[in-house]
Amino acid sequence: PAAPVQPAALDCTFDLGGREMRVTVQAEGAGKRVHFQSDHPGALVLHWGVLAPEAPGGEAQWALPPPSSWPAGTRVYKDKALQSPWAPAGSGRSELTLLLNSGEEAVDFVVKDTRTNEWFDREGSNFHIPLWAGEPGDGGQAQAQAQATRRLPAVSQELAGIWAYIKWELAGCPERSQQDADAEYRAGIAELKSLLREGVPLEDLWSVARGRERLVDFYARVGRAEPPSRSSPRVPKSLVSLQAYILWEQAGKPDGADFGQKAKQLLEDRLGRGETAEDIERQLRAPEAAEQSAAPAPPLPV
Repeated sequence: PAAPVQPAALDCTFDLGGREMRVTVQAEGAGKRVHFQSDHPGALVLHWGVLAPEAPGGEAQWALPPPSSWPAGTRVYKDKALQSPWAPAGSGRSELTLLLNSGEEAVDFVVKDTRTNEWFDREGSNFHIPLWAGEPGDGGQAQAQAQATRRLPAVSQELAGIWAYIKWELAGCPERSQQDADAEYRAGIAELKSLLREGVPLEDLWSVARGRERLVDFYARVGRAEPPSRSSPRVPKSLVSLQAYILWEQAGKPDGADFGQKAKQLLEDRLGRGETAEDIERQLRAPEAAEQSAAPAPPLPV
């Protein structure tokens, strides 16, 4: 006899250009079966990728699943996403099925009608389908259902720009190209939307952006692993000179003494712990840190 059909762990309905798109998630062996169906009359293509954990306890990262998970006709789009065509399902409907078994946490996607070149997304963001939902009726299913259908607040360019800058500072202000900066900006938008999907209030994100809460403290509070910082973050030369001068003063202003290397090491340690260059400089310039901070720093030996 045929195996009984497993009840859907997740069953969501979305608007697709005025038509309906239904997405269900079911257990399939050790993996998940994600089924898409719609009555939209166009020639639909799923533009998609998955979120997979980069490391235990780490933030899920955008990735492409192994080719064994690709439906027939799938092609790679600019090495960043997959595009899979939907197939006719009768009665004017079309459908597509994904079989995922590599530990993916979610599927993120948009849909394109190749006849009209029209794109369909979820209020300016990707559709997001969690794959970790539990059995029907338990709390995990309800949480996943809410995450998939939650209406997200808009992420402004200002917030995304500040967020990317804070992440860059947390990494130690490494040298980067414009291409790197653009990639960090896009990654910042993706992270902000991920946090909003998880239920983090928009105002909490603005609290970090406005400096009311440090990013490392925010990560600890929401249970996210802090992004790994570089082993030797780049320290601004002006900050090294300031720290070296304070060390020179504290040592009694010895003639010809070089505190540059010690200053750099101290600053790298502080940046590596998540402090920003601006916060460190503000503390160093406080009266209790250096009573004569206006005096010129001694030149560092060449």
